Amino acid sequence: MIKAFKEMLKFSGTELVNINKSILFGVVVGIGRMIEMAGIYFIITSIINAVIGKAPALQSFLIVLAGVIVACFAKGYSQLEQTHAGYFMSANKRIAIADHIKTIPMGYFNENSLGELVGTMTTVIENIETLAPMVMVRLMDGLITSFVMLTCVFIFDFRFGITMLIVECLYLLISSMMEKKSQSVAPMRQDSEVKLVSAVLEWVQGMSVVKSFNLTGRGDRAIAEALEYNRNSNTKLEGLFVPYTIAQKIVLQIGTFALILESVMFYLEGTLSLAYTLMMIIMSFMVFAHIGSAGSAMAILRLLTSSMEKANKPESIAKMDEAGETYESQKHDIEFKNVNFSYEKKQVLSDISFSIQDKT
Repeated sequence: MIKAFKEMLKFSGTELVNINKSILFGVVVGIGRMIEMAGIYFIITSIINAVIGKAPALQSFLIVLAGVIVACFAKGYSQLEQTHAGYFMSANKRIAIADHIKTIPMGYFNENSLGELVGTMTTVIENIETLAPMVMVRLMDGLITSFVMLTCVFIFDFRFGITMLIVECLYLLISSMMEKKSQSVAPMRQDSEVKLVSAVLEWVQGMSVVKSFNLTGRGDRAIAEALEYNRNSNTKLEGLFVPYTIAQKIVLQIGTFALILESVMFYLEGTLSLAYTLMMIIMSFMVFAHIGSAGSAMAILRLLTSSMEKANKPESIAKMDEAGETYESQKHDIEFKNVNFSYEKKQVLSDISFSIQDKT
């Protein structure tokens, strides 16, 4: 997970500044959530101590309102920075690929499918545009807010902090296992989408041949196979996530039950006040919500990094040798050796060999 997150930060390039800003605002969001908890705790203590009047309710309301305002504004700015980074790093990558393509030898386009390059510029980078903001919003907000809450719970009562830490570590372990498991499937899904785009482009470009040779219906086979490959890869990916998703939910439910059970036990032992007991019971339903949001983002983190790896591939293509020497051919003959050509299963040229002399 850490490696995948580093790859995402590296891919962001100049947008790393906006990501760092979003992290800072994420910390403020966590602080705002804990201010809300303070307002709830204030009204609980007022009820237990039988404080009568409107003042406690109004004070509690103002505290919660302050927390909501802080969290809302900070989260808004955080998501704005993350969304900006997600879209603009995709735009910058398209520009970088376009600039690099200008320096690629024309022979590359003869030896490689143009559909793969088009698929990278469209489908692959479009996935990054869609997934990157969502992953960054859920992952960063979830992890940062969970960390702030965990720190506050440790300060509140280290016994609950230890339980919460164990649950979150188990949850992150399962998420990490799921992310590593998806390494074998994510590239296949990415490849299936690129091949689907390539098959559609090839079919459209060959429309004139299909009409000329009455091949209507036969050329659909490649598209059908590409669609089937895409369907199978997506189904396999979703099926892989199901057991881990179930395990994640079970861990969080056990963690919630453990916090409630500990609260009651500590109260009965006399080591926890009634106000703290009620506060922890309320918090037990809220403390794991943010780590759950981060876990859902981890499920698609590998898909995002796989798309980024695919998007980086065109820039690794060797450039033209601009400083090379001039080469003049001494012979300009055209020669065919054992040439074969077919339209699907119908062969029209078989082992053809001939030569055309220069100037004839």
